[in-house]
Order: sequence, then C-alpha cells, then structure tokens
Amino acid sequence: MIEMLMDHKEWIFSGIGVVLLAWLAKLNVKAILKVLIKVIVKTYSNVISLFYLESHTANNMNIDLRPRHKPYELWLDGLPKFKLWLRGANFNPFDITIKQITIEFNYGGVDVKCDNFIHRCIVPSP
Repeated sequence: MIEMLMDHKEWIFSGIGVVLLAWLAKLNVKAILKVLIKVIVKTYSNVISLFYLESHTANNMNIDLRPRHKPYELWLDGLPKFKLWLRGANFNPFDITIKQITIEFNYGGVDVKCDNFIHRCIVPSP
C-alpha cells in the first residue's frame, strides 16, 4: 500500500495541492472583496458628501430631545446640574460626524449657552 502511494505521490499531492490552492484563493478573494467593498462604499460616501448642498444636508438631519422617558434632568441642590439627552436621525446618503454642539436655553429668566465639543460622534446614514 505504501509502495503504491509512493509510486503515485505526484498525483496525490497535485490533487491535494490544487484543492488547497483553490481553497486559499477562495478565502483570499472573499477577504479582498470585503475590503474592496468597504473602500468603495467609504469613497462613494465621501465624494457624495463633497457635492451635497449644505442646505440639503441640514434638511435631512434631525437632532432633537429624546422623545421617551425623561429628555432632561435638572438639579438645583448645592451645585446646579443639568443633563440633556438628544436623539439624532440622519436621512442623508452618508454618515454625519458631529464635532460640536451648542445648546441655548432659558431657565427662570436666565439665558444659558453651552458649547460642548464631542469626540467622534457619528450619526450613521440609514
């Protein structure tokens, strides 16, 4: 039996080699396609965002107070504290990155303005 395998080792190894190479090529093609699709989608999104009008972008973006539960909390004991929850909906064909939010509100006749810088807050496209 071993002699028969040794006489036909080229045939055995060529068949196994072809199957292994085909399997590796299939895996590599899938991985390459996944990376390529991600690059194409990101490039398309970036190109579209360059040519999209600012007014259309603003009209297709909705940032508002959270509609359910408590949208805000206010504490006036000791050191006053205010928490606010926002909801963002992006209807643009590309992701929106929010870098700064400015909130202005009036409480008891006092106008308050708050600038908040945000690190990597991304509102994804639908």
